[in-house]
Amino acid sequence: MICSAHLCRPLRRPLRALLLLSALVMGVGGCPGEEQPTAKPSVGTDGRERWVVTLEGEAPDLTEFRSLTRDNPKAVAPYVDKMRQNLLAGRSELEGFLTSVDGRVVERWWMSNAITVEVPASAVASLKKQGGVKQVAPDLTLE
Repeated sequence: MICSAHLCRPLRRPLRALLLLSALVMGVGGCPGEEQPTAKPSVGTDGRERWVVTLEGEAPDLTEFRSLTRDNPKAVAPYVDKMRQNLLAGRSELEGFLTSVDGRVVERWWMSNAITVEVPASAVASLKKQGGVKQVAPDLTLE
């Protein structure tokens, strides 16, 4: 029998990485007295910039996901696919904006209620003003 601690272990690493990335984006870290580098987004397809968009609203309740992970591992992948697809449900204004600026969603972070998008640099200011958008931060490449 596998204890639940072993089932959650793979989820801890991505969570730690997400927390570290959040700290870097928010300017936490570095040496006191040293100027922090300006955060610039990664360059995506066709010269578009990559931005992480945190959506307004609550992050999903993970009870069902944890239950599936424990009791029915084969059902996890279809569940995750469904949750990723549903992330933008009811956000037609944002989807319309992305289409109008030739932007695209490149990743859906359903557990944290966020998406990664590629948009032209000229569209970033407007992206931040879209309905349903809580925060926009550069998608940084860590080296």
